[in-house]
Amino acid sequence: MFAARISKGRTIRQLILGQLLGGTLGCWLAFAIFGNTGMFMELNHIVPVLDILNKDGAPAAILATLKALPLGGVIMVIYLLVAAIFLATTVNSGAYTLADVASKNLKEGEEPARWYRVFWGMILTSIALVLMYGDGLAALQTLAIITALPLVFIMGLMVASFMKWLREDYGTPPPQYMESPKEERIEMEPIDTKAQ
Repeated sequence: MFAARISKGRTIRQLILGQLLGGTLGCWLAFAIFGNTGMFMELNHIVPVLDILNKDGAPAAILATLKALPLGGVIMVIYLLVAAIFLATTVNSGAYTLADVASKNLKEGEEPARWYRVFWGMILTSIALVLMYGDGLAALQTLAIITALPLVFIMGLMVASFMKWLREDYGTPPPQYMESPKEERIEMEPIDTKAQ
């Protein structure tokens, strides 16, 4: 919802490709850069990344790796700033989407009430804080497993609803977009073996 709202003027195909490719490329780059930097520091005995990871966890290993870089203090400040911006935009877009979906009778182009977005932002933040200070990663993994199965069916219904909406608004797409291309068959004449 949030991505669609800020992508005015884009086609559905551009929106989906942007979401898939942008997120995938960003994750790939982050894992490639941080992963290779951590492996380099571990293999060259600059930072004992594995020991820190086993004793104190991933956040401590990331901070130790960043600290060991040239201008480590500056890089750590930039890293924390980017992480804060990421968290703020994630909570903001989640709160916006929840407020938009839960609001009744919003007209086209109308924004949900600001207090309602703040309410959903506080709910999302409190859930994150409870998980963080509760059992940490184990609680998050359990919650993800418990909520994933029902969401599979909900996502299936959302896709079916989206396809129905597209057909109602834009009609049935031309057959060349719906059917897979048929293979062309080449008719060959039989070889006359007697003539040879």
